[in-house]
Amino acid sequence: MILDQITLNNKDVAVCYSNTLYNIPIVPTLLREAATLIDSGNAFPTIFLKDSQSVIWFENDEDVIAFIVFENHIEGRQSCFIHFSWVNPKHRGNGIRSLIQNYLEDICKKNEIYVISTQTFVKNESIDRSYEKIGLMPLTYMRYK
Repeated sequence: MILDQITLNNKDVAVCYSNTLYNIPIVPTLLREAATLIDSGNAFPTIFLKDSQSVIWFENDEDVIAFIVFENHIEGRQSCFIHFSWVNPKHRGNGIRSLIQNYLEDICKKNEIYVISTQTFVKNESIDRSYEKIGLMPLTYMRYK
């Protein structure tokens, strides 16, 4: 479903949403980018492609620009967990992460969800900085062996 149509770098961009990850055109790109980051040690393997996950993505005629995979938890405490987010390297530095985060926050507010969380590796400083820019704050650092 197309949520919105915006202009980015003089090109029309569709902002799309699906409340399921099955049978949407973004899945091959999502899996390829997740695998690349997981293999490099820069991301948790938190994408499970469960039907309870949703995705917001930006695309133009040529490319997938960005996406965010998330899941709303309403059992006990209403919250949203970001499983994975990605911005195409060709489009970084244009405020895309902020745009996609704002769409996610709007969806959460409409569902009366006011807690958004995610996990990152401590050594992934670039994603930590980008999350801090959009208002997410680190709460816990865990150590694994």
